[in-house]
Amino acid sequence: AMLGAWRPNVCPADQVDSLLSLVERLPEVHGRTAPLIWEAGEEHHVRRLLALSWKVGDQHLRVAPDLHALPRMWWHCLHWPSVHDTVVARALEDGVAVPLSEVSFAQRSWDTQRLLL
Repeated sequence: AMLGAWRPNVCPADQVDSLLSLVERLPEVHGRTAPLIWEAGEEHHVRRLLALSWKVGDQHLRVAPDLHALPRMWWHCLHWPSVHDTVVARALEDGVAVPLSEVSFAQRSWDTQRLLL
């Protein structure tokens, strides 16, 4: 209950690693803390945040990136193997260089493969 009321409004740059460690342990704070990491973090922090997954039973769950919330300057940091084709297409349309080596090309739809080429 106490964690539900926790609403940080700033994260000092030297505390981003600690905040990421908290998000790794408590996925329920992801939505509240992601904007703080995007603002105060560096590229390696944002990549780490976007690559997070949590084991629930036999599955690994991941927060799908919200391109409306994620600042455009961080789109190149997306965890390409896990994003949906619609995210890949949107990133390509906005001029983001999508790395073919990371995007699981063979598993993409024909339309997305054509966009990637």
